[in-house]
Amino acid sequence: MRQYQLSRVADILVNHSIKAKEGELIEVHVADLGIPLATHVYRQLLDIGAHPIVVITDDKFGKIFYDYAKTDQLTHIPKYSLIKAKELDGSIGIYGERNPDALKDCDISKIMTRSKAGKKVSDITHSKKWVITNYPTTGLAKNAGMTLKEYTKFYYNAININYRELTAINERLKVVGDKAKDVKITDIDADLTFSIAGRVGISCDGSYNIPDGEVFYTPIKESVNGYIRYTTPTVKYGKKFDKVELVFKDGKVVKAKASYKGKNKTKELETILDTDAGSRYLGEFGIGTNPNIKEFTTDILFDEKVKGTIHLALGQSYKEAGKDNDSAIHWDLIKTFSPEGMVLLDGVNIISNEKLNVIGGSDGE
Repeated sequence: MRQYQLSRVADILVNHSIKAKEGELIEVHVADLGIPLATHVYRQLLDIGAHPIVVITDDKFGKIFYDYAKTDQLTHIPKYSLIKAKELDGSIGIYGERNPDALKDCDISKIMTRSKAGKKVSDITHSKKWVITNYPTTGLAKNAGMTLKEYTKFYYNAININYRELTAINERLKVVGDKAKDVKITDIDADLTFSIAGRVGISCDGSYNIPDGEVFYTPIKESVNGYIRYTTPTVKYGKKFDKVELVFKDGKVVKAKASYKGKNKTKELETILDTDAGSRYLGEFGIGTNPNIKEFTTDILFDEKVKGTIHLALGQSYKEAGKDNDSAIHWDLIKTFSPEGMVLLDGVNIISNEKLNVIGGSDGE
């Protein structure tokens, strides 16, 4: 990335997302390939008068850990991790795997055990100011089917948007959603209903994710019934899926099936679903609104923001949206729509033929 682009992204992370202030203790957690962006973030934090702490990681250690760690090592969280999480005023995560497939052969049950063990720390972190982004790498570009040059351009365009206009798009959606009680998702591969009665939508315009662009609600936990099939490729916990089918009854996933390029992945899916008592319930219903993200990349951070799509997250729900489910997982699964597909909020169709319908039918433009 060019220097002016790095400076612009750093400005968004520091000043728009976490709104860093003088005297605040801010951790910058960066994958080693993201150091060019982290240096700009670090400099801007110092200019503000904040106290930045930089933690540099390398994704090679993850595979070694899951290949060799025993149960007591998987579950051990040092006290200093909790102490640091409590002391921090905010955090900026700059990720970007050298090899996005590094964990593909690792034992999924080990990964989920570690995820559960780290929940106390992540809960504290998410109670503070935080934001995450990915940094363009050859590995991420390959997963997206792009060259690094193409992916870098895509990345910057997704981030360098008019956030005031994005907020306006989101607010028009909220006008409909905040009044709604019942949601019905219907398509050739979906027939799902649930309630968002009394919920207030959260407008995501750069506070926690960069890139951003969504409005999300917390479904009433036990109101979800029906089935849905996702065909947008996704990577979660190092595992790849291109088809995930779920059947819900009274909120809970009672039947599940998954595959990737024709290979059965149901066992891995079931392991994720069995993480804890909340992992078979929905924690989020989101609507993508970013006008600059048009391609799918197998990266949830980007794909869930594609305008005219929805995502339904298994697991943890968020306090600000009316927390109704507690879990160590939060997995956003993205659904695109056929021409027959609709998302009805109290009978008002907000999506048709992958167009975002808001008041006035302006598609949010």
